[in-house]
Amino acid sequence: MNFLKKIPREKLLYFVVSAVIAILTNRLFYDGARLINQNRAMHDLSIPLDEKIPFLPWTVSVYFGCAVFWGMIYLLVALRDRRESDRFFLGLMLGRILCFAFYLIYPTRCDPVSLEGYPPSVWMWVMRFLHTVDSPENLFPSLHCLLAWACWIGVRFKKEYSIWWRIAAFVMAVAVCLSTLTTKQHVLADVPGGILAAELTYFIAGRRRVLAPYSKAISKIVAKIDGLFFKKSGEERTPGAK
Repeated sequence: MNFLKKIPREKLLYFVVSAVIAILTNRLFYDGARLINQNRAMHDLSIPLDEKIPFLPWTVSVYFGCAVFWGMIYLLVALRDRRESDRFFLGLMLGRILCFAFYLIYPTRCDPVSLEGYPPSVWMWVMRFLHTVDSPENLFPSLHCLLAWACWIGVRFKKEYSIWWRIAAFVMAVAVCLSTLTTKQHVLADVPGGILAAELTYFIAGRRRVLAPYSKAISKIVAKIDGLFFKKSGEERTPGAK
């Protein structure tokens, strides 16, 4: 954890604030849509081709594990150019809002894959856990695909990030999109929906009139936290300093 000590305090606070907002908005809009859609009629966008996609229980490791990689991308982006960082995190927020709107206007679901008949394994246990915490509802566009693709958008074509980070982000984005299908949590239509939503909201987040108010609000929040927890204690030590 020594590398964290080398990060300027303001950038670290910016990362924490942005990550917390991302997590809270994710829970608010995703879980909120589930709550609102209770007892509503759901639409199924599956096609015959979906039935030909194999069920691969081990890919649940990607479906869950991607969150760790996303956190690393969040930190990586937060430490770079502030305008691009704001655009990235605003794009994530707008993406969640867009998904929320789709989930309310056209709620979708698919039948969860039957886990009966498979030999016991750690992956089957994780799949059963997945079915208890994230049943296949609110599918189009796929929020998993949106977030994975957005993380690649955040570093692609930007030379300040190493080629290995850019390759890793792309590989992870593809792997996540595939895992949504091989865990049978989504159908084919959800994948391009999530990718297009990520591209659209990143584009919108880059508009000055959209980005400027967000950047201003985030700067105020970071400055407020910095003043409450850090600068105040520093000022108290000043009189005794030599």
